[in-house]
Amino acid sequence: SNTKMAIKLRLETEEILSAWCAHHLPEIVPLDRYNPSFEELEKQREAGECFVFAHGSSNTIFNRVQSKLNYRAWHDTMHLWNGIDFSEQGEADVAIAQETYARDVMGICERDAKLLRLDIELHIKHYYIHKTHPEYQTDMIVDYLLSGDDALEKNYGI
Repeated sequence: SNTKMAIKLRLETEEILSAWCAHHLPEIVPLDRYNPSFEELEKQREAGECFVFAHGSSNTIFNRVQSKLNYRAWHDTMHLWNGIDFSEQGEADVAIAQETYARDVMGICERDAKLLRLDIELHIKHYYIHKTHPEYQTDMIVDYLLSGDDALEKNYGI
């Protein structure tokens, strides 16, 4: 059988993320097109705007679409709070910062904190190898856990 197992976050993790966003961020507005520079993101947040990209990644660790949008807003906030740019190295650094913050500050379990790190870490590695965003992120994470960096030779984009 070629059926992939799905790895999903615990619902409790998604609730923690939702509560965090409600407490720290203005209303999250999903847009059909959104790819700001660090400076643009900073200005938008200072103006009380919280935009995220609405599409992509239909196969994810998230149980609900809103959780994916919350995650994107939280991820961008981690860039801003840590003063880390959107470069390949910057994304790797934010992935580690996310894992630590999720576990130590938000109280997210070790398993899910690691999944939140892998979600962005592998996404970025994939992007720089294949020049496309991965659509099948859960498959990519599962394959990575089973076979390490070799999994990234496959294009999980569409």
